[in-house]
Amino acid sequence: MTTTNVQLLEKYAYDNYDLGGHWVAECWSEEDYVQVLDDCKNDLEEAKLELRAYWNRVNEQQAECRWE
Repeated sequence: MTTTNVQLLEKYAYDNYDLGGHWVAECWSEEDYVQVLDDCKNDLEEAKLELRAYWNRVNEQQAECRWE
């Protein structure tokens, strides 16, 4: 079986689950992965950078939310 770029991105998100990848792994659909790959012209390394940038933004937003 050949591993697709979508599967590799899913694995990347799960491999980085505790660093913030859970935001992608738990919330993104296959279509979301396909979209980021399309946006990155199917460049897997660029797509990984986009995933990391996304979950870093979400982590920052979460850190800014404080319940009192």
